[in-house]
Amino acid sequence: FLAAGFIRPHVPLVVPKRFFELYDSGEIPLPPSVPNDRADMPEAAYDSWAANFNISDEDTREAIKAYYACTSFIDEQVGRLVQALKEKGLFDNTIIVFVSDHGYQLGGHGLWFKNYLFHESVISPLMVKIPNISPKKINQVVELLDVYPSLLEMAGLPANQKQLEGESFVPLLQGDAK
Repeated sequence: FLAAGFIRPHVPLVVPKRFFELYDSGEIPLPPSVPNDRADMPEAAYDSWAANFNISDEDTREAIKAYYACTSFIDEQVGRLVQALKEKGLFDNTIIVFVSDHGYQLGGHGLWFKNYLFHESVISPLMVKIPNISPKKINQVVELLDVYPSLLEMAGLPANQKQLEGESFVPLLQGDAK
């Protein structure tokens, strides 16, 4: 078992310069601007220190560029781990789980960071590679507390269902709907 944790993308959005050079700020689209976007939402949805920064379009693009740079940096780090598994002959029989704890607002609704119950900040990436199961995209909802019981099942280890709050998502990976 190997667990690797990465802090990026997270503020401060700092990574080596070469990752920033992958992106042209002028080509980064701005988040959509929806007229009267907040008219039908409770004030509590925006009542936070991270709301309403009202930053310029140029600064918005630079902030998004920094987030993209950090994401590319992490992509490279994950690639290095995968390459090491391949070089050691372990890739084909290794379970790999890539997960994050939350999504991130990148200026949508005028918001930044993770503090909101909008789609962008409540979703999180979850990618799983299991030996002998073909890659596929699954559009079912799973929760982060489902990762542990899923790992137990994938590893063929017993699970005490009375002590687990999550459910294994392995049936979804095998093509069975919940």
